[in-house]
Amino acid sequence: MKFLVTAVASVLLLGLVSCNSEPQKEVMLFNNVDKDKNGKLSNAELEDIFLFFDANNDKEITQKEFEDEWVVKYTLGPMAEADALFKAADATDDGKITKADLPFIFQYFDMDSDGTVDMNEFLTQWGSLTLLPVGK
Repeated sequence: MKFLVTAVASVLLLGLVSCNSEPQKEVMLFNNVDKDKNGKLSNAELEDIFLFFDANNDKEITQKEFEDEWVVKYTLGPMAEADALFKAADATDDGKITKADLPFIFQYFDMDSDGTVDMNEFLTQWGSLTLLPVGK
């Protein structure tokens, strides 16, 4: 199972590396985790995005893991952006992203509180995260 998750994550995110435009990366990421292709992300589908950064598959994403995956492995952006995104996603302020953070993350993305995250919500909120100052 861990191999499958790692393989899927690698395929999904490697496709992102070839994109030059940040919104294009976000659209590809959304489409790749929208498993049922209904144009909306469920809680479980959104959770999959964050699990991509769990390098050792222990269900806890440390700041170092997140930054290494973001900057080095997938080259999604600069270290400052990775730092700001990690701090925003660490809703419980315990220095790691875990299952405890995921309901807060989902609530943040589900702007209209309908229980799903559509493309517009995802793009709007993801873009807002990248604009956060480092240190929350």
